[in-house]
Amino acid sequence: MEGRGCSRERLLALVQLILLLGAFVNVAFCTLADEIASDSLVVRFDHIYDVDDWTQEHTDNFTSSVTTAVNTYCRNPTNSAACQISESSSNSTFTVVVSSDSPEYFNGDIKMTFYVRFPEADRADDAAMEYLVPKDTVAIIVEDNKEAIDAATGFNKTKDDGIVFIGEKRVTEIDNSMDKIMIPIVCVLFVVVVLMAVCLTCMQSRGEKKLQEQRKQQIGSSKGDEGITLTAVKSGSYASDDNNAKTVEVHVDVDAKPAEEKGDDVTGVNVALTT
Repeated sequence: MEGRGCSRERLLALVQLILLLGAFVNVAFCTLADEIASDSLVVRFDHIYDVDDWTQEHTDNFTSSVTTAVNTYCRNPTNSAACQISESSSNSTFTVVVSSDSPEYFNGDIKMTFYVRFPEADRADDAAMEYLVPKDTVAIIVEDNKEAIDAATGFNKTKDDGIVFIGEKRVTEIDNSMDKIMIPIVCVLFVVVVLMAVCLTCMQSRGEKKLQEQRKQQIGSSKGDEGITLTAVKSGSYASDDNNAKTVEVHVDVDAKPAEEKGDDVTGVNVALTT
């Protein structure tokens, strides 16, 4: 009975040890995954118009040049704290790991995502990171060694080739030379369009005014012709040669106002007698 009890206790202790080791490995894995997610750096190369133009050779040269730059920077004792290692660290090599998704085509650029892992044996006791060099430190290293990295990847033909973004920071100047030409042209075109709009508006207003004047003249002339002329012959005979015949011509003004409105006794009928 005592032998069985000892075996059971040993089995339980072994199970507990396995669980502890599993928990430790799980925590370590989660910590590494979290650091990779938070401290991976993205750089973008310009003037590469197709992801197929970026070959495995470019990736290898990029990784090698960044590794050289990181080791040179972090092995300097003044930069040990920034790289999360102790000043008395060994000469172990820092490791540059490129994301499996890289290279990616992004807005006309090639995007490379990677992180730098420092030697665990060299980790400083007060280091905030467990496995990786902080991406802010890596960004400084890449920017300081931009020309060397561009040359290693073969994209340094002009000052605008190679790395254009490190993280969210643009590290090459934007070419604004065309602005000196385009801005004046746009301003002149704007002034011309405004002047044309003003001229068209004035011409339209004049045309409408002239049309209104013509309509008023037509209405006035038509009113002046309105009236009724009555002619009667008062005679005992209708002969044209009768000297006693009298002609009465009555003209009625249709537009005449009533006498009440005019304030006089005129009836609004003009009568003309012709003998």
